Amino acid sequence: MSHSLREDPISPPGFQRRRAWLVVALLFAATIAGTHAARLWAFTMNPASTDARDLIRHTRRDLLSFEGRLDRGAVHVGSSGEIHLELKARGAELPERAILRRPTDVVVVLDRSGSMGGDPMAKALAAIRELIGQLGPEDRFALVTYSNGSDLVVPLARASDAAREVWPRQLGAIAAGGGTNMSAGLDRAHDLVAATRAAGRVARVLLLSDGHANQGDATPEGLSNRSGRAVSGEYVLSTVGVGEGFDERLMTRLADAGTGNFYYVPQVSVLAGIFSDEFESARATVASALEIRIETPEGIQVVDAAGYPIEVLPGFSILRPGALFAGQERSFWVTLRVPAEKAGAVALGDIRLAYTQASGGARRELHLPEFPVIAAVIDERQFVASLDKDAVTTHHAEERVNRIRQSVSDLISKGEYDAARQRLDDVDYSELNALGIDAESTGSFRDVQEIKKKVERAAAAPAAKQTKVRSQLGKELYEAGTDGRRKGAKR
Repeated sequence: MSHSLREDPISPPGFQRRRAWLVVALLFAATIAGTHAARLWAFTMNPASTDARDLIRHTRRDLLSFEGRLDRGAVHVGSSGEIHLELKARGAELPERAILRRPTDVVVVLDRSGSMGGDPMAKALAAIRELIGQLGPEDRFALVTYSNGSDLVVPLARASDAAREVWPRQLGAIAAGGGTNMSAGLDRAHDLVAATRAAGRVARVLLLSDGHANQGDATPEGLSNRSGRAVSGEYVLSTVGVGEGFDERLMTRLADAGTGNFYYVPQVSVLAGIFSDEFESARATVASALEIRIETPEGIQVVDAAGYPIEVLPGFSILRPGALFAGQERSFWVTLRVPAEKAGAVALGDIRLAYTQASGGARRELHLPEFPVIAAVIDERQFVASLDKDAVTTHHAEERVNRIRQSVSDLISKGEYDAARQRLDDVDYSELNALGIDAESTGSFRDVQEIKKKVERAAAAPAAKQTKVRSQLGKELYEAGTDGRRKGAKR
């Protein structure tokens, strides 16, 4: 009896062809499932079979490339189950003549509360004048100020010759005084951008403050939600903290919500360089509204992503690191947690980078090829064999040390020197030792020793100077830690 497929006279037309395709599809699915199961089994039995190259994935499209690198292929049974994934996004390096410099809208939001009086305000206005001098005829500029309320001092307009004559007089009329109604300033700036946004232009909002928000909606949640309006508008909001009175954690949170950068400025004289860098970055943008989507199959969590806000949704998590200009490489470490209660293996989910191209059009996407499965193992030798020596060392020097900077910053700001010393003494070098690396020869160890020296110098400062010393060191360490965790984020 023949079992070959043939046309059945009582079947509807095309039925046999559909059945044949169904059989092929089922066989293909079974093959894929079998292959996946084989990968799970093979890696569980021998995680050391995956070398460092197997832990790297890379893809490219248009002017962007996207790369992911795991620092290990296995976790210890009974451990936290944490693995570390380095993500890199690059904008293509282009000749100067090939960079499409897009017309840019720059909106500066300036704190003019009483504490900005005198030299701080004079230097802030000088920096704004220098920024205006860099604008091209197609660029537009606006200035919002805030104290007890907000004022649109310079409406958004092109940098024409006529405007350049008027703007300095408008700046010269600004006087400091009153409280710090940051929410009013943010609302005015976002409303302005929303009402005047034009196709083919890129926008950048720069918020400057020297103090704590103390009027209007001064809650971190309310201010953060306001900064987040930049995301839906596909523009960037960056923050600049001047002097010693501002809250660096709040300013960082606002910059994160606006997918921009946070800057600490002890001396107002350097403001011009920051404004210049932010403006030039906006003009040379090749991709905006970057959004990284990490699938999280059952049991997998995204624990941390260099401090970036993590939006957790059913089955995946989303990170929004901002924009990318030509020649820029941005990288940061993501900490994932995988099941480690018993021996076995788990497959990681898909990782995708969505973005809007500078030339406009529909959203585009880069998709990393599938990573190896992660094994949970009992044997110490299997675990060590799964570690990528270079990635573990790099993670220790970049992510771990910079998280230490941030935690020590918080302790120093509170004057808790003994706790800061203990935090620095408790740095865990066990994975480096397991790889046969002399921890004291590494950059991470040297960085920790340098932080210790700064802590000791601060602790030895006279009592009369302690408030200022703690504030300065705390802010310095916090910014350095944040920047170190987000390599390449600033121009």
